Parts: sequence; structure tokens; C-alpha cells
Amino acid sequence: MYTANVKYWVRSKDLLKKELNTNCFSAVVRPHSPYSEFDIKETKSIVYKCVPPAKESGFYLDKQIQDFYIEFVTKLFAKFKYNLQYRFLKDKKILFRLTLNQKLINNPAKILLILTLFRYIQEFPEILMDFYKNKKNNLSDNFIQFQVSHNNTLKDKKYYDNRYGHSIISQYGCNLPDSISLEDFSLKFKFKITGVQECFKSRKDLTV
Repeated sequence: MYTANVKYWVRSKDLLKKELNTNCFSAVVRPHSPYSEFDIKETKSIVYKCVPPAKESGFYLDKQIQDFYIEFVTKLFAKFKYNLQYRFLKDKKILFRLTLNQKLINNPAKILLILTLFRYIQEFPEILMDFYKNKKNNLSDNFIQFQVSHNNTLKDKKYYDNRYGHSIISQYGCNLPDSISLEDFSLKFKFKITGVQECFKSRKDLTV
């Protein structure tokens, strides 16, 4: 049975590495989180081991879906020039490495947003299946489709049903906020944010 769990490593600026095996990435933004065993301000990089659903789970993601989604997220943040790396392991798991710069360290919610999106392969495969099935021809249209795919799969059987806590869409129900454009997202992301779901509010709620 699936449980909400992430395994990751934080490497400090003095190159000490600490392994964490917890329910979430909350320690990134909350120093007093029960999972907090490190100081994000002293962290150089974060490596997350993503565990895609097994074939017998019924939510198996083909390699082309994984590749498509990783390319989507990588392109999404390429304009911000963040150092994102990944590699597939022999056991089909995926290692994601995010090297932190001062802009990210000064706004940990941005770190959490990036980690949350990479976590979708492990936690929300049904959304990615729908996203791939309805994929578009450019990043802007795919950005809208990614949000629409959340709505498309709300009533389907879930691999792990915790969209309010672990997804980038805050509302749980049929009345999701209007999709935000890539342009508005990029504008919002340039400024300081206070939470992951803040960047995906509708245009009418957009403030900078």
C-alpha cells in the first residue's frame, strides 16, 4: 500500500551529507517541522530519490511519460537558471538534484515548489497520465494542460489522495481556480512567495 514518504539527502556548505526519510519536504520551509534536521540556509544541494509506482500498482508510468514530464518541469524552470539535474537508476528510481543558490535559499518556498513538482511522478501518477494523454505542442499550452489535468482526474481513483497537502493546486473539489498562464506564473515566481500553491492562484488573485 502506498504511503506518503520521501527519501532525500541534504548536503551542507561544509559538504556534510544528511539522509532524511520522512512524510514530506516541510523541513525546507519550516525550521521547527518535526522532520527538520538541517538548516536550509546552510544547505548547498538537495537530492531526492523518486520512487515511481510499480507495475502491479495499476498506476505504472511508462518511460515516455516520465521523460515528458521531467522535460516539462526542467523547461519550466530553465528561464530562472536553476541547476537541476537528474538520472535514472538501474532499479527504475530517479535521482533529482537541485543545487541551491542564494535566491533560492532566501525564499525556501521556491525550493519546496520545485521539489513538489518532481514528486508528482511518485505521488500523483494519474495526473501525469492524463497530462501526457492530452499534451500540447509548446510549454505555455502544456502549462495550462498540466493544471487542467488536475481537474480531469479529481473523481478518478487516486494512487495517493492528498491533493490539498502535497499538490500545487490548493482547492480540493470540482471548482478549481482558473488556470494561470505561464506568463503570470513566471512573473509571480520572480518575487518572494510564501507557499507552493500561491503561484497557481487564478489571474484575478495574482498580486506581486
